[in-house]
Amino acid sequence: MKFNDKEIYSMRKIANLFLILLLAIVATFSITACVPNTNSNGNNGDTSANVTYEITVDANNLAVDTSRLSVCIYSMDGEMLSEKKLSRGKVFFEQKGDSYIATLSGLSEEISYSSVLLTENTKKATITLEKAKYNDFTQIFNFTFTVIVITDTPVADLDVQICDDKLCRPVSFENGNIADIELNTGIYDVKVYSNEGTEELYNTKYTVTSDNRFCIIKL
Repeated sequence: MKFNDKEIYSMRKIANLFLILLLAIVATFSITACVPNTNSNGNNGDTSANVTYEITVDANNLAVDTSRLSVCIYSMDGEMLSEKKLSRGKVFFEQKGDSYIATLSGLSEEISYSSVLLTENTKKATITLEKAKYNDFTQIFNFTFTVIVITDTPVADLDVQICDDKLCRPVSFENGNIADIELNTGIYDVKVYSNEGTEELYNTKYTVTSDNRFCIIKL
């Protein structure tokens, strides 16, 4: 069977469109679920030997298929370093001895969790899943937002504030340099002042979503 030039041109056009569509699908599914979570600047050390970090996910009696979730490891400057699927609610990472943030991907907006800090002294950590609080009137979710301050001075000497367009809320640090605060999804200003409140040391905008709920402040 012979085809005329018009038919050949049409078939080539269809083939090209199919190829473009196929490439688009491949590109879509190759994008990692882990994305940078912080605007902080810094440098992750690479001078010590590998350390095994163990992360366990506690479903907290929720009907969650943890095999569909993965854990993301970030350096302290917010760079995504590795992502691994959970196996029986647990995952192991071999990293250079340093400090890292472990967080989850693949969660629905109805599930809340707290990010965890891994150090050479804290090689095992648990990420706990909870039912997120939902506001029926405004249709927004309330999540635990984790703030980590890296500073040479005591955190008690600082005034850390998280502000929306209406008010600012102080962040209370009871666990060293790590604090959790309940926030709704939305855009916030994360600010740090000297304890006298006279000097602004840090100020950045931060969008809180189900996958973006920790902030590293480097002073």
